[in-house]
Amino acid sequence: MASEAASTSAQAGTPAPERSAFLARAARAGGTRGVLTLLGLALALAAAVVLRLLVGGEGLHWPESEDLWRLRADRVLAGCIVGAALAVAGVLLQSLLRNPLASPDLLGLASGAGLGVMVATYVGYLAGGSLALVGGDLGSAGAAMIGACAALALVYALSQRSGLLDPVSLVLVGVVVGIIASAGVMLLQHLLPDRGFVVSRWLLGALRDDATRPQLLGVGGVTLAVLGLGLLLARAMDAAALGEDEARSVGVPLDALRMLRGSGRGRAL
Repeated sequence: MASEAASTSAQAGTPAPERSAFLARAARAGGTRGVLTLLGLALALAAAVVLRLLVGGEGLHWPESEDLWRLRADRVLAGCIVGAALAVAGVLLQSLLRNPLASPDLLGLASGAGLGVMVATYVGYLAGGSLALVGGDLGSAGAAMIGACAALALVYALSQRSGLLDPVSLVLVGVVVGIIASAGVMLLQHLLPDRGFVVSRWLLGALRDDATRPQLLGVGGVTLAVLGLGLLLARAMDAAALGEDEARSVGVPLDALRMLRGSGRGRAL
């Protein structure tokens, strides 16, 4: 604390030109660190892609057939698209909650999606006695989407105070809704004969081997659209990060901005 106070007092007594030069050097250093960080992450991603293409049942080797090459390339593409979607969703959520530690599953969307799949499976079991996923993968995806949207709507409705969306209440309500949804998932698992083994893939998450290129490109297109929306709203999100009073004073429509960020995060997920 003493060193921080001394540094602050030293900067306060620094002439304006020297202080401006110091701030400029700090900004350049921060920009250099950002570029180096992005470069390191890009190299790590390239190494992971090459390693995934080399990994096979008999050690490390390039695919020998076109079908095997296409299978491995599709899995790499799926992993990159899913990772990009989660990254975009995380950035929008951190901006929405003004919290750099916020994660994409903080608002109970993941638990709500899992509960939707479990409810659909249990209803199908009661109706026909089969544990197969209702409607196959497409039906389960629809059930997961309905569950996630229902959780998001519930969190949004309960976190408002005097008609305004409070970020702190949003986090607290999201955690509670996520816990309740997780408890519902566990309850339905115990009610099924196989204890939910059939839907465990949906609950844990996995990359599908049979995902087609149009499906992957469709998800990638949605991710790029949400990323473009985030770039268009970058200035407004920077102003919103200063606080509600400051953002409203410069004319930022916080309610509409939060709705757009929340819907964009849901689409990315």
